[in-house]
Amino acid sequence: MAFYEMDPALEESLLERTNRVILILEIQDDAGEMITLPEEALQEGNFHSYKDFLGGYCVTGSVSFLDEEEFLSGLSGQDRQVRILISSGNCGRFLHRFTLTVDDKGFRRSRTGGITRITATLEDAPARMKRVGGLKNWEEKQIIIDCVMSDKEHPQGSLVHLIAARGGLGSEELDCSTVELPLVYAHISASPWEELCSLATSCSALVEGGLDHKILFSSSVYQRDGLLEEMSPLREDLFYEMTEEEAGDVYTNSVRLKWNRPERLNPQILWRYDELPVEFDDSFSPSYPFLPEGDRPIQDPLVPYEALFEVRENYKSLPVLWADQIQSQEEVLEGLQFEADGGGTDGLTLSSYTTESQRAYLNLSCSQAGRLINLSILGQPIVMRAGTACFRSDEAEIALRGLRILSGRSRFFSDALVTGADGEDRPHWEDWVLRALSQGIKRRRRYRGRSEVGLFYMRAGALCSLEDEGSSTLCRVEELEMNFQKSRGLETRVTLLEE
Repeated sequence: MAFYEMDPALEESLLERTNRVILILEIQDDAGEMITLPEEALQEGNFHSYKDFLGGYCVTGSVSFLDEEEFLSGLSGQDRQVRILISSGNCGRFLHRFTLTVDDKGFRRSRTGGITRITATLEDAPARMKRVGGLKNWEEKQIIIDCVMSDKEHPQGSLVHLIAARGGLGSEELDCSTVELPLVYAHISASPWEELCSLATSCSALVEGGLDHKILFSSSVYQRDGLLEEMSPLREDLFYEMTEEEAGDVYTNSVRLKWNRPERLNPQILWRYDELPVEFDDSFSPSYPFLPEGDRPIQDPLVPYEALFEVRENYKSLPVLWADQIQSQEEVLEGLQFEADGGGTDGLTLSSYTTESQRAYLNLSCSQAGRLINLSILGQPIVMRAGTACFRSDEAEIALRGLRILSGRSRFFSDALVTGADGEDRPHWEDWVLRALSQGIKRRRRYRGRSEVGLFYMRAGALCSLEDEGSSTLCRVEELEMNFQKSRGLETRVTLLEE
């Protein structure tokens, strides 16, 4: 992700460094049309772009402006869209910099000398999703089967689109790169913002708010086109103050990923009847005696008998998260083995049978005494490999600087093979750990700059090359704060983290 692209005339005006920066507000009316306020209306504005602790990028802000012509008289501010356009000097070219929404407090109006002054707090879609998500009831879990992490062309099978839909966003409100890493099972239970950030972490992608789309999901190292992330130049002499420090807080020499890994198995027995009482023959093969008036729970026609699916493997049972290709009632009956006491195989049948993804409900009807030899249900299961782990460390760095651990928190990892930075193919989850370790052991620096030049085209999350007297340092914008005062102009504060 790079900086915003400017019109050449606007860029030329900025390079002169003497032209004042102009901010224009456009506010949506009740009909959806944009009301453009006069240039002199905005008195103060503050816009803060930052990396959330979950990993995504948010924008919050506040504006204070005069409504001398009463353009907004009678309008409620809550949830109203606001666009911020920025220009320089008299070039006549504007950069559409932000598309934000007024928060729940709406417009706060005050009148002095007959002039209305309006103050509003603004937020982009990620900031709003983060704030509102915790207030909604997310008790209703969502199970997603056989999807890919991100696919713009097929949103119905794209995990990023399905998560965004839980936050009330349609596929047209989301722009994303295509990351075709398959997932056999995904359990969505947290807020949409938490889940989006978790997915972005797994994909090594950026998630942020956009101008024309409410959410952008991009710049993944695993995306289909394989293009390198765009980078923008940034001259150090644009800042009147620049401080440098060691970024020791992002150093790590041991990466530990532990998660519950879903796995799809081959079709097999998901359930077999084994309820007491039981009899064994000379070869210790079990059978289950049935009577026409028997009291076995599976014979009670008023209470469906629950058959929980599980997979038995190496003397332990694995619960089934999901199963499909489950046998029909006719197929189960075909495999039922019963020996009547009077001879023959008739006398026991299924009186009811329904299935769900993790269980079946059934009842048996017995017309003559006998022994049940086999009653089972087959299907193709997805099971959870609890406590799957991948640990990688750099022993030389540990000996030098002590153990510094990074624990992977995401759970959206694929078993698909990917090509690593070294050209070797390995499972996605292993490659993610190796990339995190490779990045973590770097001795990185953090730069904090302040500028009164109009650096409004910068954006948090963007990759840039910090250039100074023939040297350059590859950095990513961690945080960006723009403060506008009508009497003083625009000041920009930026935090850069070396890549």
